[in-house]
Amino acid sequence: FTDLADDALRRLNEWVGRCCAALTGGHQVADIALMYPIESLWPRFRPARHLTSDSPGATMIEHAWRGAADSLYSAQRDFTVMDSRALVEGRVENGVLTHGNLRWRALVLPGTDTLPKAAWDNLARFARSGGVVIAVGALPANTEQDFPSPEIQSVGRELFGAGETGPSVKLHGGNGASVYLPAGSE
Repeated sequence: FTDLADDALRRLNEWVGRCCAALTGGHQVADIALMYPIESLWPRFRPARHLTSDSPGATMIEHAWRGAADSLYSAQRDFTVMDSRALVEGRVENGVLTHGNLRWRALVLPGTDTLPKAAWDNLARFARSGGVVIAVGALPANTEQDFPSPEIQSVGRELFGAGETGPSVKLHGGNGASVYLPAGSE
C-alpha cells in the first residue's frame, strides 16, 4: 500500500468496508445442496505409499464430488455443501429440506453410498414429499454400522429403481424425483 496515494487508499478502504457490510448478517440462499460424502470415503481410503494411487475407491469418490461441484459451477447454479449431520438434523416440509435458515429443493449425492441411517431416512422422506435427489456414481448401500445394509439397499431401490446400467429417473408423489447417474454418464 505504500505506493498508493492517500485518495486511492481511502477509496480502497471504503470499497472493502462496503463489501464487509454487505456480507454481514446475511445467509446463503441456494436451492441445491451438494453432499460431502465423507462417510463413503472413509472405508475406501488407505494411506498412500506413493502419491494417491493406493486408494482407487477414494479417488473415484473425489472425482464424482469434484465433477458435481464443477458441473454446478459451470451451469452457474449456486449450491451449499452439506454433510450428513445437516441431513440428519434437517426438517422435511413439502418437498423442501430445511436446516436453520437454509432451504433446499434438490440434493446431489456424488459417490455417496454410506450415510448414517437417520440421514437415509430423512433423505427418503425428502424425496417422497416432493424433493429432488440426484445420485451420481453410487446408490444407497450402507450405514455406518451395517456394511452392506439390506434395509438401506431396499430404500435405494425404492428411490432410484433397480440400479440399471444407464441413467434413470423415478418420479415420486408431490413432484419429487430421484435421478441416478451411473459413473461415466454424469
